[in-house]
Amino acid sequence: MTDKIAIYGAGLNGRAFQEALESEGLIIGCFIDQFIKDREINGKPVYRIDEISDKNIVVYVSVALNPVAQGDRSDIVSQLNDFGFKSVYGFLDSIRKFKKILPFIISNKLLWMNSEPDGYVDNCELAKVRRLLCDKKSRRLLDKIVSFRSKPTADNYVVPDKETEYFPADIDLLASVDRLRFIDCGAYTGDTIRSVMDYANKTGKSIDYIVSFEPDKKNYTKLQEELVKQHSGADKVIMIGYPAGVWSTNKTLEFSENGTSSSSIMFSDHAEEHSGKVQVISLDETLYSASPNYIKMDIEGAEREALLGARNMIRDQSPVMAICVYHKPHDLWELPLLVNSINSEYDMYLRTHSHMCISTVLYCVPRQQNK
Repeated sequence: MTDKIAIYGAGLNGRAFQEALESEGLIIGCFIDQFIKDREINGKPVYRIDEISDKNIVVYVSVALNPVAQGDRSDIVSQLNDFGFKSVYGFLDSIRKFKKILPFIISNKLLWMNSEPDGYVDNCELAKVRRLLCDKKSRRLLDKIVSFRSKPTADNYVVPDKETEYFPADIDLLASVDRLRFIDCGAYTGDTIRSVMDYANKTGKSIDYIVSFEPDKKNYTKLQEELVKQHSGADKVIMIGYPAGVWSTNKTLEFSENGTSSSSIMFSDHAEEHSGKVQVISLDETLYSASPNYIKMDIEGAEREALLGARNMIRDQSPVMAICVYHKPHDLWELPLLVNSINSEYDMYLRTHSHMCISTVLYCVPRQQNK
């Protein structure tokens, strides 16, 4: 029945689902969302799961979770099935069933989608990147991403892998590292720190220090709580958190602060939207003498500037790096080529850990490690 359709997730994806389904003549009865405060979106009521008595309603899930984060039984489809809903379509099944969903999602212009389609791909530069990638999986993935960006259809969709972000089991990132010296740029609330500790526990590697940078005040408060929690179980590990961003130089910049993972430095064309100031630092000027051997960067489009601010460290010390390359469309080719121009002795790998090519990460492993 067309009037018995619900969309799980009332965020931007959910609204894109609504537009797509309504454009095909379907009638959306409601949204289901466990967290959003609004109880009406786009003229449709928003309910919690336990507020819906009709379990025969068809539910399309607009929330695209990282496959690893879901676990075995914590994915949304299973949760809804456990609550008695009989007809539930997950994110992948939904976009395959309704071809218009993907164009509506992309029209929100988030992250790498924030330009016109002709800016999604630079075939000449991407050919250079492809030659830098050292395994078939990376090269195939790059080809898939290019195909999806060129023609974003369900047939070209890039399904995320099930590897742990920043510690994928199919890349031997830290083979020559006995004692980990980790720099977390864009620490958010400490989720990566938990991954570092889990990795160390599983592999038996020691940790000398973890230094985290997070400029958003709300996130930083939660980060400090996580650092205290993790340190209580590893009191010999130095854990430091800085309420600052990472950049090419030490300075103060305008900053959009919203207490989420998307808080970001404001660039000149959006400066009027800023909500405050933030201190940013250069890794070379701050931590060069600490000789980190693993640097992670997930800093909402500031990766290029941060790499420039760490170029001496990258050139002289060859730390392992995990660099997010999905925030801006041209990051996919500009950031690998930048790293290679600073230090050409890296083996490079590419992995995508989330839906819509989000959490696409460039892994850089010093070549002498793999000899």
